[in-house]
Amino acid sequence: MSKYTVNQLAKLANVSVRTLHHYHQIGLLIPAHIGANTYRYYGDAELLRLQQILFYREFDMGLKEISSLLDRPDFDTNRALLAHKARLESEMSRYRALITTIDRTIAGINGETTTKNADLYKGLTAEKNATYEADLVAMHGESIKAHIATSKAHNARKSKTARSKDMEDLAAIESGLAALMQAGVRAQDAQTAPLIAQHRAWIAGMWGRDCPAQAHVNLAQIYETHPDFQARYENIATGYTEYLCAAIRTHSG
Repeated sequence: MSKYTVNQLAKLANVSVRTLHHYHQIGLLIPAHIGANTYRYYGDAELLRLQQILFYREFDMGLKEISSLLDRPDFDTNRALLAHKARLESEMSRYRALITTIDRTIAGINGETTTKNADLYKGLTAEKNATYEADLVAMHGESIKAHIATSKAHNARKSKTARSKDMEDLAAIESGLAALMQAGVRAQDAQTAPLIAQHRAWIAGMWGRDCPAQAHVNLAQIYETHPDFQARYENIATGYTEYLCAAIRTHSG
């Protein structure tokens, strides 16, 4: 079993001693034990937890959200690592596409080659969806790929007007929840239940199939761990990510 003092762990993980002290103070990373000499000692479990903390910090997740996620009874380290790996691999592919786009654009500007207009935007739009799909596969296995394909085919058949209406409906649901949050209504309150039901129905409409309660809860995990969803929801209102996910777990869990 590993045994590190706070100074040794700080050096090993390339973080400051002050950071580890802060993590201890807020209950995010508690030492395995504190010796008679008042030294903090960290074991294997704490090393793995710190790794998860640092991964989620890389993805711009707040400390409060990380703590809530890691302390959940159903948190699985192996599953989380696979999700991190899938996300990073998807991002690598997207960044490679972006670098290629930059190179092609520079070559076109300099007259070295002819750049197709469509190539100006490679990696900037739809390719991002691969990250979300990879997260779902990592969390739920290869069988989810069939559902992803069904959802994509379902939405491909929709008209531009229908897709626009979908987004208007979602905006109404989200603004309604944000208004309740800002009015001081708790996420677990019965007032949020109808909007969560609408949100779940909206997801089903996007999938082209039913959205079971557990699937809705699983989506909440992605919402609170994926930096893109966090950024989107926090743009609606500060604290909205946590509020939405808590409401989903209460009324769909």
